[in-house]
Amino acid sequence: MRAGFQKGARRYGTYQRKERFIWDSSMVDRKRGIPGYVSIVGHVPTFIIRGYPGEPAAIWRSPDGRLIDVDCGAAFPEHGGRLGCLCLDTDEEFYV
Repeated sequence: MRAGFQKGARRYGTYQRKERFIWDSSMVDRKRGIPGYVSIVGHVPTFIIRGYPGEPAAIWRSPDGRLIDVDCGAAFPEHGGRLGCLCLDTDEEFYV
């Protein structure tokens, strides 16, 4: 999901606010999240973060556990890309 908002939308018990969305990849570049929060991001395929290892892409978590990249590069099967889904209730990962 790309950053965006709907006026008055309610999700996960808090109102979405435009200023809470992050529009760049600086957290992924630093490989750490925002203290006190867990951020779920996309747009940077996880095989890039992992250095093109030549194996199927997987959901990536930062060492501090505050950043989760769910973009497994489904549009790039030649790099091991596939569709990755993360269940926020159980933390289970699913791949297609």
